[in-house]
Amino acid sequence: MMNAIESPIQIDALDASVSRGGQVSKASIQGLTFPVENLAPESTVQMTVVPATPLTGSGTPEVNFSLEAVQVISDPGAIWDTILDRSTLEYFDIITVKAIPTLFEPIPGRENDQIVVILVDFESGGTIELTKNNLEDEVRIDYPIDDVILRQSIDTAYRYTITVIRVDGRQERDAEPRPPRSDETFFVNVQL
Repeated sequence: MMNAIESPIQIDALDASVSRGGQVSKASIQGLTFPVENLAPESTVQMTVVPATPLTGSGTPEVNFSLEAVQVISDPGAIWDTILDRSTLEYFDIITVKAIPTLFEPIPGRENDQIVVILVDFESGGTIELTKNNLEDEVRIDYPIDDVILRQSIDTAYRYTITVIRVDGRQERDAEPRPPRSDETFFVNVQL
């Protein structure tokens, strides 16, 4: 017998019957000690089912179990994973990122250091490109819908990395994502 559901089960007792060719007989369970506690999903228990009276006729006997003494130990996370089609659910924030115009102006005496593009790449989100002609943009940050449904704490903080592209083609990317933040609008901070 296999636990074919997503949650563990506890078997306190098990009644069985065997049928063949229209005949039905109560049966005894042998080789299994009760209770069977916390039988994990896809785990099995071995037993022998013996009819109380011999069944005549031909064909393969069919065993039926009464599950009245079987309890499901609900695993909310496993149940959620079983029923959820994540492709149909969305939980997200829209973040506005801004840059001040002076970031893209030439630097006297350091013309090769002029910034031409700032890329802001968000974990669990998209990448935006800021330039002197595009000083503001929005990006969508996705969060796990599981936390909402399972009533777990929702962390709406996001992390991101910045890549600065200079006029001479140099690209300077953050070595690590920047510390988490949760504001809906922020100004990009880069070194000139």
